[in-house]
Amino acid sequence: MIVGESPADALSKRDYIILAIMLLGGVDHFVDAEDIAVECYRINPPMFRWVKYDYPSLGTVFDALRNIRKQPESSDYLLSPKAISTQYRLTARGLEHAVDVAEKFVQRTYKSISGLVGAVRAQFDDAKSSSGRPTSVDVNPRQALAKLRAMTNHPTYRAWRAGKLGDIQHWQLTDVLQSLPDSPQSVIRERLLYYAALARWTNRPQIVDFVAALATTLGQKI
Repeated sequence: MIVGESPADALSKRDYIILAIMLLGGVDHFVDAEDIAVECYRINPPMFRWVKYDYPSLGTVFDALRNIRKQPESSDYLLSPKAISTQYRLTARGLEHAVDVAEKFVQRTYKSISGLVGAVRAQFDDAKSSSGRPTSVDVNPRQALAKLRAMTNHPTYRAWRAGKLGDIQHWQLTDVLQSLPDSPQSVIRERLLYYAALARWTNRPQIVDFVAALATTLGQKI
């Protein structure tokens, strides 16, 4: 970092967008591009405003989102509910990058991602924006933990703990992901990425390891 440069000055548009999605809780639900644009504008108005008028630039956000998908190092940071969509959610890798960006921003580490998110948000609580605040924020902790609890109570998880994941039938491997045995590989991969990110958010490293082992058994790379 250049002497006299703030942590925010060293962040790219990609960094801000990934950070914004995390701040909006884009781990257990999809976040609309309009909300991302408002959040990016709130935390860095000069980078995400129209040229002539002081409004959030949705075009700037869409351009950056396309670049995130195109670049090899960030192509697996985001998920969308369908091929053509304006909604996005972080994968486990995307969440890891968001955490790295946030820690650079606040210049310290936190034991929990929720604590880190709170620290970043606190820096912008007084930020003024003519567009108001985004409409969908926060990962619901009760729902997140309930979903992970259902996973750890599943026979497939218990088999993994016992070192017998290889003995589990295919339908049980997909059932723990709340998927059908004949689900497309793209759906199974999406569910794996979803649970990996949820486990990362709630700081459940054992579940992160389980999802990784499950992915390997299912022939998936996440």
